[in-house]
Amino acid sequence: MSPLRRALLGALLGSLAFSLIHPSLRPFIWPRLSNIAASQFLERTPLRLTVVRKAPAPKTAALAAYVMLLASEKGPENLSAAERGELLELSRKWAEKEPENSFWRQYAAVLEFADGNFAHARRDWVRASKSLQWNDYQSARLDEIHQGMVKEWRHEFAWLDASTSVERSIFNAQLIATLSRELLTTVPPEEDLEFRVASVSNGLLIRENSKSLASAAFGRQIIENSYKKNPGTDTSIHRLITARYEFIAELRKVGLVKEATEVEKTFSSNDTWLGITEPDQAEEIWRMNSGAAILSANISSGIFLSGICGIALFWGNRFLSKVAPFKFITEPWHIVSAAAIAGSLAYAYSRLIEVALFTSSVIAIQAFRVERTRKVEPEEIGLLFPFIASVIGLGVTATTVMAWLQASQAFRYLGPVTFEPNSVINVTDWGLISFVALLLPLLFARIWHWVLRVPAELLAARFVARTALTLAWTGFVGAAISTPICAVIDHHYQADILKMRQNEPKVYWDATGH
Repeated sequence: MSPLRRALLGALLGSLAFSLIHPSLRPFIWPRLSNIAASQFLERTPLRLTVVRKAPAPKTAALAAYVMLLASEKGPENLSAAERGELLELSRKWAEKEPENSFWRQYAAVLEFADGNFAHARRDWVRASKSLQWNDYQSARLDEIHQGMVKEWRHEFAWLDASTSVERSIFNAQLIATLSRELLTTVPPEEDLEFRVASVSNGLLIRENSKSLASAAFGRQIIENSYKKNPGTDTSIHRLITARYEFIAELRKVGLVKEATEVEKTFSSNDTWLGITEPDQAEEIWRMNSGAAILSANISSGIFLSGICGIALFWGNRFLSKVAPFKFITEPWHIVSAAAIAGSLAYAYSRLIEVALFTSSVIAIQAFRVERTRKVEPEEIGLLFPFIASVIGLGVTATTVMAWLQASQAFRYLGPVTFEPNSVINVTDWGLISFVALLLPLLFARIWHWVLRVPAELLAARFVARTALTLAWTGFVGAAISTPICAVIDHHYQADILKMRQNEPKVYWDATGH
């Protein structure tokens, strides 16, 4: 080995050793086996709506709000009268402790409406509008989920924040928005203006204090419903604009000038809010950030894993070549039987006639052998043979990385909501790709066997060795280069995703200078 090669090899080994030892880089390069299994924490924590079986004791405001979130998911109308009574008592208890939080009285109105107590529901709705803030305590629940995941992984990946954000629910805001529309149909004429002004205030509280765009959008919907004669059915732009101005004019007419000014200001900000926070654009940005988080957390470890596989394949091939050399079957009927069986199995697995024919053909051509073979030196094989093996090695590297990526926890919990279904390769396809890759050494070894009159077994062993070396070098060099890059990228996206998890509307609002 030349001095330059020794220097490069030393630099590679030093870089890999540094990445494996450094606490900030090791999580990105080391392929943890637990990464391809479900998260023990996420599958067991009762803080996830998809996991919880029994509502926790509402000892704190956050737990009380979580109990109500579970009820919102189920629907108050699907609860028993006794269950609604317990929830109503709980909401009133926390409304007394936190009179500044409108959420408790809004939820009390939801429960009263479900019980048919419309007057009590309207009273709670109006009282809720006098509060100063709105908090359904989902952020506290998400913080606990995030802490549990960080503890499990022992590192703060960006995808942990992204997967935590997915757990935020819109059920509370959606339920309250539905209430505002349905409760309006029960309002007597003498309470109409007061109720509509209260709806504007309640909608504003939700829109301004929600931590997700989806929930804030329901606050905006409540504001819009306040001036509509028939919320949910009237879609005429002309009639809606007219109704908005008639509502403001009516407030001024009865002497509620201050209220009219505030309502007009809220309507104007509602239009601005819609223009800034476009749902499609917000979803696209979130998908981009989430996708980058999945990739940055798993690319380096997948590349390093391919290097490990290359080393294992190289030494395994070398060991078997000396201890138990591979021998092709020679009996024609054995080959025909093997081709038929392999082709049938390939079709049963893939349901593709092309794959079955390719499999049968590769095995069938093994029957055509050159009887007299000779020994050949490596240079006589030429450049095309190792080139093909190297290209396949690169393909195996890419396949290993993609398979590792799709098997990861990050993809398990974020992939379905981040990537389009058509862009994902399923488990069956990965098995098919691996099966076809195993046939390639047999195919090319037989072709070179015919051309060079060299034992096919020897050529197959050399083909596998070259593929393994390419896999190993690509994996280790790629991991050494990509690990620090992925760590930097992950840190960058973690900051952005954390801001979105904590207060998504503020991110878009600040981005426009408002």
